[in-house]
Amino acid sequence: MAVANTKSIRDDKAFADVLDGIEPEIEQISGDGAYNKRKCYNAIAA
Repeated sequence: MAVANTKSIRDDKAFADVLDGIEPEIEQISGDGAYNKRKCYNAIAA
């Protein structure tokens, strides 16, 4: 799965869509400050 990131779509907004496209269980997630947002933490916990 690919998510295009343009100036109109921030990384943190596309993050949940990327997670939804991953089938196996995710053991670890690492990211930079763009993902240090509550909506990203909520997407990981879901």
